[in-house]
Amino acid sequence: MKKIIVRAIAGLLLISTIPAIAQTDIEAMNLEISDNKTTNLVYPYAVISVDRGSPDLLAQKAAGVENVLQIKAAIADFEETNLTVITADGKLYSYVLNYSNNPYQLNINYKGSDVTGSLTDVSGGPNAAVLEKTAALVTQRKKAISSMNDDAFGINLSVMGIYSTGDLFYFQAKIENNSNIDFDTDQLRVFVRDDSRAKRTATQEVEIHPVYRYAEPSRIPGQASQHFVLVFRKFTIPDRKHLVIQLFESNGGRNPELKIKNRKLVKTVRPLSE
Repeated sequence: MKKIIVRAIAGLLLISTIPAIAQTDIEAMNLEISDNKTTNLVYPYAVISVDRGSPDLLAQKAAGVENVLQIKAAIADFEETNLTVITADGKLYSYVLNYSNNPYQLNINYKGSDVTGSLTDVSGGPNAAVLEKTAALVTQRKKAISSMNDDAFGINLSVMGIYSTGDLFYFQAKIENNSNIDFDTDQLRVFVRDDSRAKRTATQEVEIHPVYRYAEPSRIPGQASQHFVLVFRKFTIPDRKHLVIQLFESNGGRNPELKIKNRKLVKTVRPLSE
């Protein structure tokens, strides 16, 4: 009997030491919408998920814009419903929607605003906000690599530093226009290519897509330059292959091509904390 009592007391003590799981209530924002007017929601980051509580609600991203959501009622006088939006910075926005023939707000801009009680962070890892802040800091670093560049008719593409944090690589890069002709960017490609190939054998290329691009320019005026950052999941380069960073000019022939071998990559990567 004593053993049973002792075990029961020990069990109670164990339960009392387990921390309570914190719960955060997300207060939904009230929003009026109409079937004859469009409401625009402008977020700080791209919209990655939209869940409608009812088919009576129409929702779509604005054409060519990732951070603007347009909503409208499919029918008049619909029953109260809800809307959930998740953005690339890991934030969840919750709304309760009701019909109004004349909504009091048609354009809501969350950029730079401090919305409390209506959103929460649902990201489980690096998100757009974290990547943006980190990349901005990387652009301020002093040049750490001196021989990773290529020039094509006065357009110089260079990697100034490669930094690692967690499972990510931050490539600190720069485009410099040493000519008097403005340079318009068509595209910037990154891929792994075979070192050499036999005749009549196609070169194998495996494209590597950045998870984030910071301050990548679309135009570099003559005698100007631009720093930017490409963020990748960490990687190494297989034997007999090399990394290629290609920059193409729109309607032009100034296309620098930067090549990096695995030995160079491994040697130059530095912890971001340094």
